[in-house]
Amino acid sequence: MLGSSFVDTFGVAPSLLFPRIRRPVIIQARGGNAWRGDPKPTIPQNEHTRTTPWDNRESRGSHGTIKTPRDGPETQGPRFETPQAVSATLRTALGLTVCINNVPAHALVEEVLDIVMAGPIFRVENIVLNNMRSVALTFFHTGDARAFHEDFTSHEVILFGHKLNLTWARGTSPKWNPHLSRSVVIYDEGRLGTDEDISSYLRPFGPIERVTLMKEKGGNRAFVNFLSAESGCWAVEELRKTGASANFMHDRCYDAAVARTVALRNQSRTVLLRGIPRQTTLSEICDRIRGGALHRISYVPEQGVAFVHFAEHSSAAYFLQHAIYRGIIVHGRRLSPKFYQKSENLPKHLVENLQLGATRCLIIEGIVNPDMLRNDCLQYGNVERVRVTDSLSRVSFSSIQHAIRASRMLPKKLGYEGLKITFAKDPCAAPYPRDMRKAGAVHNQLASLLLPAEVQGSLPDDEPPTSASVSHTFGGSFGPLSA
Repeated sequence: MLGSSFVDTFGVAPSLLFPRIRRPVIIQARGGNAWRGDPKPTIPQNEHTRTTPWDNRESRGSHGTIKTPRDGPETQGPRFETPQAVSATLRTALGLTVCINNVPAHALVEEVLDIVMAGPIFRVENIVLNNMRSVALTFFHTGDARAFHEDFTSHEVILFGHKLNLTWARGTSPKWNPHLSRSVVIYDEGRLGTDEDISSYLRPFGPIERVTLMKEKGGNRAFVNFLSAESGCWAVEELRKTGASANFMHDRCYDAAVARTVALRNQSRTVLLRGIPRQTTLSEICDRIRGGALHRISYVPEQGVAFVHFAEHSSAAYFLQHAIYRGIIVHGRRLSPKFYQKSENLPKHLVENLQLGATRCLIIEGIVNPDMLRNDCLQYGNVERVRVTDSLSRVSFSSIQHAIRASRMLPKKLGYEGLKITFAKDPCAAPYPRDMRKAGAVHNQLASLLLPAEVQGSLPDDEPPTSASVSHTFGGSFGPLSA
């Protein structure tokens, strides 16, 4: 195992498996330390050790601290007697590294990696040359690099208004094995602190992309994603010496790609959104969801996650594609989307109600007190928002079941006698504005093809044919584009 002997696992010393090479200017996005030329973390010279929250001196004896992965003899490990064997594990090829260019300076590394649907990744580097920022991804396999390149170039990828593009670069990486991963998980029985505490303890091992802390009854789990597999190896080796339970995980980019493939095969209707700022409300999330009517939505502000359940699989796939390649931005943060591999089947009675036009939104025709309406609707389920005008009120629930229950029970309550209560179209069912413009352009192109030659010649070159001109010619009618 890696914790007992690094050399026994790989057959070489860590310093030989991961050689130190000269690199361009490398930075950490938003608040990280910057270093030039040497990829070692910049920590104070007197900070050779760091006490950890897993410190258990009674059971571990002398292993009470974590040694940082510096180049000193204390942490470098025993050297392999025949360094020539390293050449069999390291490969340098043109198809291993892909550079994502035109990355905004303020974008987080994790926001860039949310676009990557392939892996595993050996190393991620931030590169700034001539005031232009790029993110270089070095994969273990050229096939994974080609898969990412093909997926990326098949879409128009936008990050905070910047259109990204790709270039190939020559990279070096070792052969993959299960003990090489930049993603690790740490198990603990309540001694882990916050995400920031974990980051500060593990940062000496290398730049960290993301830390996610899951608090559970039986104990906590911290999912840590470094920017390189070498940092993950150092961290797991030293954490195990301190008595912590640390293991390797699949690269999160690889997991996201697998989850999307499985979800498409299973016709999943659920999309998970991560990284939601704490001050975000449920209405702000719903305002950014488009593509199809929602079955229900669950939001956990403490964990910054939302589970979006659509009524149809095609709607979930449309929304996920937009969230990955266009981005869902809330309070300046780009949310991290992931396709849930499987969603529960809709009950038969709910399917029948959907076919009859049921949604999570209700319209009440008549004068109603706003506070009374909200309090009464809360009796039937979670309410996303209530909008009241002079003679019309609109209530949006977080679930279709809640709206169905309210539509049946509200007319029986005092104060709602004689009022007309009907289902309203879910605002989330509308497409994104850019797709509406594309649909309009396609509609005009189809209309021009249907026009006779004499009518086409009578139109100015800069004036596209309208629905009215087509209906006049054929004596028919083209309805408005569906929202």
